[in-house]
Amino acid sequence: MRENKRLICVCVAFVLLCAFAGVASARTIYVPDDYEKIRWAVDNASVGDTIIVRDGIYYESITVSKQLTIKSENGPDNCIVNGGGLWGVKVFMLEADRIRIEGFTITGGIYGIFINSNNNSISNNIISSNTEYGIYLYESNNNSISNSIIRSNIWGIYLNYSNKNSISNNNILNNEYGIDLEYSNKNRISNNNISNNGCAGIELSDSNNNSISNNIIRSNNDGIRLLYSNENSISNNIISSNNLYGIYLEGSNNNSISNNVISSNNYGIYLCISDGNSISYNSISSNTEYGIYLYYYSNNIYLNNFINNTYNAFSYGNNIWNSTEPITYTYKGSTFTNYMGNYWSDYKGSDADEDGIGRYSPRNRWGC
Repeated sequence: MRENKRLICVCVAFVLLCAFAGVASARTIYVPDDYEKIRWAVDNASVGDTIIVRDGIYYESITVSKQLTIKSENGPDNCIVNGGGLWGVKVFMLEADRIRIEGFTITGGIYGIFINSNNNSISNNIISSNTEYGIYLYESNNNSISNSIIRSNIWGIYLNYSNKNSISNNNILNNEYGIDLEYSNKNRISNNNISNNGCAGIELSDSNNNSISNNIIRSNNDGIRLLYSNENSISNNIISSNNLYGIYLEGSNNNSISNNVISSNNYGIYLCISDGNSISYNSISSNTEYGIYLYYYSNNIYLNNFINNTYNAFSYGNNIWNSTEPITYTYKGSTFTNYMGNYWSDYKGSDADEDGIGRYSPRNRWGC
């Protein structure tokens, strides 16, 4: 028995020594000191190594197939990786999990970064002037894209069959599509500044259970566009000065749109053949056509402020303009419990019982 215990202890000690040896053996490799090209450094690195790239312009296409940290020494203004504009070039191709890419200007590829792996971190980069995609994720999950400037690509960030990724604190501008999700679920898009994108700031196609929150989305053609996408949450965004739609839903059901500021678009919110969506606690103001335009099916709209839109609302279908349950509230010092509707800046009805709720319904009318 004692011999068995001693053997177990020796085995545990050997495993721990191997683990410490693995950590101790991780190297820091410098480009161009140790290797002239980034790709040569990657090819000669071992799992867990860090590659630091000194200032300069590197004309390369780099495939990373092992876990590495690759970062610039002095940030993206000083370290440029250029794919050279050759057809099909992926400036960075990530094929292994847990890769970190940080501090580069990445340009001149068809793809700036192509990711086909999981749990990677892309941060503090400028990803600019790639002929199609700034960042493309394919069947790629649990990645983080943060604190980067992504501009002047056709697609800023494109997710295809990719789930549970985080896109946060980026400045995404002057692309055709800022962020585009297709068949991608449970992603988080938060705290980004998304502006001046030619088609849409954010577009979801056949993508469900995503969260879009705390973004500033302005001066795009469309702010947020959902196509056949269900059970997504759009909350706490500022959506303003988009050329056509602030938020557009087509064939999209059971989404939640809440606590957004939606102003100075052509249409604030436009729903087409979309059912069971909840639209609540939004400020919808100064849109040049309609604050909200609902075409077909049934949605629930309550506790929104409709202020100074050219036409506050148009509704076709069995939409419901009050809360799903009675709400207790205080009005002029008295407490009431009732179904709550919306505030209309052009309301012309009365409040005979002085409970703060008018009885005139805006449903199915032009220019309410």
